[in-house]
Amino acid sequence: MLYIVSGYTVLDSVMYTNVDLNLIHKRLCHVNMPIIKDMCKNKSVQGLEKVNMKIDNESCIACNVGKATRTSLKKNYVYKRVTKSVLDKVHMDLWGPAPVNSLGEVNISCP
Repeated sequence: MLYIVSGYTVLDSVMYTNVDLNLIHKRLCHVNMPIIKDMCKNKSVQGLEKVNMKIDNESCIACNVGKATRTSLKKNYVYKRVTKSVLDKVHMDLWGPAPVNSLGEVNISCP
């Protein structure tokens, strides 16, 4: 027996929109902006042809926090400001590395 199947071809419908460079930066796990621009120019990634190349003056907050470093306190630093009210000056203890290793035998340092 021969069966005849009638059907139609389904075509994918895709709509391109202008995508913001900052959105692509976040979706690609905060890749450097020049790398994303090179990917767009070289057409390395399908769909990045219509990326809006304008960069906002505001940079990525998550990237700035990730690149932040702490400053060291000078050994002989003396704070000479006189306080004017209660709790005007706050003292904090900074410590690390911890004298005890973690379960994985790793030193723990806390800022």
